[in-house]
Amino acid sequence: MKIRITKRGKGAFATYEFANENDAMRFLDEQGHSVTGRFISQYARLELEGAMKISDLLGPFWDGDAIRYEDQPTYEALSQ
Repeated sequence: MKIRITKRGKGAFATYEFANENDAMRFLDEQGHSVTGRFISQYARLELEGAMKISDLLGPFWDGDAIRYEDQPTYEALSQ
C-alpha cells in the first residue's frame, strides 16, 4: 500500500510518497518520527486497518489510492 506524508515547512507544503511501509519507515526515522502503534477501528475503512500510527503526525487518512499522514500545520491549513 502506498503511503503519503505531507509536511509544511517555510511556507510551502512538501508531499513524500512511498511504495510501502519499509520505505516510509526509513524516511520517518531520518525525520525523527517513530511508529507508536497500529490503527485499529471497527468503524474505519478496511484499507486503514493495521496502518501505522506515527509520532507527531495525524492520520492515518484514506487518500483514494494511498494512506496519508499530515503534520498539524498542514492539517490546519488544508482543513480551512
